[in-house]
Amino acid sequence: MKQKITWMQHLAIGLIISAGIVFQTSCKEEEQDELILISRYLYFNATQHHISITSYNSQRDSLYTILPGDTISLTENIVAGKSFNNFLIADADSVKIVFDFSRITRYRADSASPRNIIKISNYDYEYARTNDGKYVTYIHIFLFDLTEDDYDMAILQEY
Repeated sequence: MKQKITWMQHLAIGLIISAGIVFQTSCKEEEQDELILISRYLYFNATQHHISITSYNSQRDSLYTILPGDTISLTENIVAGKSFNNFLIADADSVKIVFDFSRITRYRADSASPRNIIKISNYDYEYARTNDGKYVTYIHIFLFDLTEDDYDMAILQEY
């Protein structure tokens, strides 16, 4: 139940942030209706462990850190057919998740694991649509909780 409440709190935060982006974008002068797509990816650390996530793709490698109880948010905005993103984890070829600098889990894009952080089908999902007469905006919220089960499945690395 606590995880569901936490998920709803993060969803509310994501929608509020997305609404701010929509408001900022909708203040632009345009002559016709414009389609805006916003995808927000929220990663919640539901563990008592420090987590670092390294995503690898052909463009570049990205490192994200999530402290216990914290959330990181990555956003992709598509306006007038142009994509603006921060090298999303869900777009990676492979990912390495490290707990407390010692336990490691790796996923590839083709891994069938239900905990594969790359697979968008493993995320909780919410959707909203707004239309202010000038802009039609679709907001997609994807939430992935990293849990104690993820920590338990990670392999201890000896250094």
